[in-house]
Amino acid sequence: MSARLSQRSRGAPVFRRDSWRTTSTTRTDCSKPRFAHSRRTLAVRVRARLALARTPRGRVQAVIDTNLAPEEFDKRTGTAWLAFWGQVLHVRGLKRVQTAYQRRMLSNLRNDLRRMISGEDARSLAAMIAAMIDGVWLRAALSEWQEADSESARALLTAFVEGG
Repeated sequence: MSARLSQRSRGAPVFRRDSWRTTSTTRTDCSKPRFAHSRRTLAVRVRARLALARTPRGRVQAVIDTNLAPEEFDKRTGTAWLAFWGQVLHVRGLKRVQTAYQRRMLSNLRNDLRRMISGEDARSLAAMIAAMIDGVWLRAALSEWQEADSESARALLTAFVEGG
């Protein structure tokens, strides 16, 4: 089997596992350094919002708001993240980046949720919130941003956390 995955349709990415590069007419870059940088940028934004939050509930909202911010709903950003997630299962370095990101998100959520509810419930709710963040974003991206935008995605997660 070739180390190269490709689609012949116009604008489809061509992935090369061995080079960390993606070439495409849509210029999707699936390089480990680029995505490590994107994740670091997101982590910096999360930390900044967490620092401004005054309550555990406010800190949970900061994680939601940052991960579902308007800049995450941009078509180019969405295309890049979809390419990244498609390669996570195949490229060990990208898997490490994703695993670190997931652990950080869950840790941030669990830490603040434990101040509001029991430890086991906090663990379970943190996993649900993280899954919903990824899920609502993915559905929006796959619908070409017709199904949800940043504001409606954040409202959906906020209502879920508040039990509404």
